[in-house]
Amino acid sequence: MSGVGNLTIVRIKVDEVLFSAIVIGRKEDDTQMVQGREVEILFNESEVVIGKNIAGKLSMGNSVGCIVKSMENGKVFSRVGLDLHGFTIYSLMATEVCNQMDIHLLDEVEMFVRMNDVFLQYPE
Repeated sequence: MSGVGNLTIVRIKVDEVLFSAIVIGRKEDDTQMVQGREVEILFNESEVVIGKNIAGKLSMGNSVGCIVKSMENGKVFSRVGLDLHGFTIYSLMATEVCNQMDIHLLDEVEMFVRMNDVFLQYPE
């Protein structure tokens, strides 16, 4: 954890993958924000961006290689299920874009989520 002012960057380990989140509030003021404490990470599936055959880096705080596990194609939107070490993460994207990217089951893709789109929840 590192922070400046009322913002703290928190690193969350999921298996061997490291996610980062920007949390509003100082770590000194949050008694639940303790290193080693179990948390759940949440993000809106419309904020999960998929890249295919990406060369170079993007300014996204989190990027992880995944496998396309499931696809539900609608007329306007497609919901793509991504396998991340046994966890399923969903991305909601325009079907037209999904078709243009030629995304299929078992494709290797890169998943991106901005640090400010990752939310933490403490299990009860």
